[in-house]
Amino acid sequence: EDPPNMRRHTLISSTKLLVGTLLMVCCSVFAEGADDQVQTEFVGWGKAGYNPEQYQTGFLEKLPGSGRQIGFIKSLDPSKRGFGTLMRTAAIQEHRGKRIQLTSFIKTSNADSVAAWFRVNGKTKTLAFDNMSDRRIKGSKDWDRVNLVLDIPVEAESVSYGIMLEGKGKVWFETPTFQVVDQTVRTTNRKRHNIRTLELESKSLQVVGKPRGTSTSKSRDAK
Repeated sequence: EDPPNMRRHTLISSTKLLVGTLLMVCCSVFAEGADDQVQTEFVGWGKAGYNPEQYQTGFLEKLPGSGRQIGFIKSLDPSKRGFGTLMRTAAIQEHRGKRIQLTSFIKTSNADSVAAWFRVNGKTKTLAFDNMSDRRIKGSKDWDRVNLVLDIPVEAESVSYGIMLEGKGKVWFETPTFQVVDQTVRTTNRKRHNIRTLELESKSLQVVGKPRGTSTSKSRDAK
């Protein structure tokens, strides 16, 4: 017969596995069927893109067991070209001179092209930028982690970031988190590409209008 401590350890491990499995199923069902719980505005976030009116955006109630907010973007007319994004801008002063990793979890359904994006803003120009152009998420994918890593120069004024859907489909995402990483973590900066192309892409990533609660450079620091 197994010792009592071994049986207790086995029971605890089995319980944790069961709870984790149930949570994943719950999260998936929650995201798929919760459009009736939409919160159209979420403090600090705004809608942007190219033909953004062709996309429905919003936030759902907090993800069970996580405490983080879930946002979504859904195409309304598959025949129309464009992309929609939910984005925010935040002050970054305390992270100047550091390397920052943005992390989010993303789930897609019949999506043409989905990406997280991350931009470092100077006073008059973009200092660093990544929109996952070399690793877009397509089709229907279950929840998966994405990481974007950029250096924050000392002259940086703010950062902008978000999730975007290009073309048709739907995407759910967990609001991104940030952490400082060391120099062994490689950056995903696209600055090495043609800077003019980068600037033109960045211009489309500006909030449409001025939704209530949209962050400016005076927003709270990214954390």
